[in-house]
Amino acid sequence: MTNIIFIFIFFTISLIQFSASFNPQVHFSINKNDIPNGKFVKDITQCPKLKPRQTPPKSVHDLRIDDIKVIMALGDSITAGFGAKGHHTNIPIDIHNLHENRGVSFSIGGDPDAVTIANFIKHYSPELIGSSTGDHLVELCYGLICPPYQYKPNKDRFNAAQSGMMISNLTAELNYLLDQLYKEPIEVVLKSYKYLTLFIGSNDICFRCSNNLSWLTSKQFEDYLMLTLETIRREIPNTVVNLLGVFNVSQVYNFHKEEYCKGWGLIAEYECSCAFAPGILGSRNRMKMDETAMEYNKAIRNVVNYYASRKSNSFAVMYQEFDIDLTTFPVEGLSNIDCFHPSTKSHDFIAKTFWNNLVLPMNERRGRIEWEDDVDIRCFEENDRINTNINS
Repeated sequence: MTNIIFIFIFFTISLIQFSASFNPQVHFSINKNDIPNGKFVKDITQCPKLKPRQTPPKSVHDLRIDDIKVIMALGDSITAGFGAKGHHTNIPIDIHNLHENRGVSFSIGGDPDAVTIANFIKHYSPELIGSSTGDHLVELCYGLICPPYQYKPNKDRFNAAQSGMMISNLTAELNYLLDQLYKEPIEVVLKSYKYLTLFIGSNDICFRCSNNLSWLTSKQFEDYLMLTLETIRREIPNTVVNLLGVFNVSQVYNFHKEEYCKGWGLIAEYECSCAFAPGILGSRNRMKMDETAMEYNKAIRNVVNYYASRKSNSFAVMYQEFDIDLTTFPVEGLSNIDCFHPSTKSHDFIAKTFWNNLVLPMNERRGRIEWEDDVDIRCFEENDRINTNINS
């Protein structure tokens, strides 16, 4: 029986594609000088709490950070936190290496002291619900391989992300999220203001480099994305969706020459074989992946513009470009399990960077994100609002 389990696990991990790509396009770096009149601290607990509002928010375009009462996420293995904590033993096959560390996920992790957007929001809104916690064995949903009954609601909560997820699988995640959310009191479902991070597309990119399938085109990507957002709009009122762009995995290829990436780093060749093919074939594959990422980002912007042109008081889609210059990152920014997924170090960095962006207009969030060793955390003030596209 043990052998069967390990065979299944190895088969599973060979199919998981990294949910991130690192796309070298536009240039920019967030720092405190980009945001006037902001107070920055080393730890969110140093930020003063906000005084209660005198009047309730008029709409999702008038939200202070303490108005958020529910946090949710859809995505793939990055949002699931796969491999974030790395491994600390020399055991060749250790089942703990195949864990999703959901409590430290940059967008929705809720472990005590974890540096995450969920914990930042919770500082201002202590009654926040939905954060994922702890660790558990990887949950796999990859194309046609999407077994049911994998979710662990006590830990996953409203983090519906699963490793290997492609955009065509998002319906499975959304079904889980709706099932869990509708177990809450009806006033939570209908009246509470909610914040949802949606980050998807990198597994599609990893697969498309050698497969010109119709369901991987940018048009299909846009249609699946629109279908998902329309379901959220109809079924989950009073929601702000932070829609992240895709980025390219091609830069990760160069890290595999590092000593840090020996051993388990070979897993990455199974997770995204297109990115790690040798010679001319590999170069062509990585170029195809870059082109696909550009096409998908254009599709994402089309969807964002669609919702920006149709103002709703109960639904908004904001856009965060996710263009990381991996050449500026330390190798420890990748998990030492596979040298492919981000480590806790990178989850922390991404959480701070995107948090500091929340008050910025969309056009000021664009560009390349470069590594900084010590990013400060912005404190929200009483007049700050989450900046949706409508008020950009």
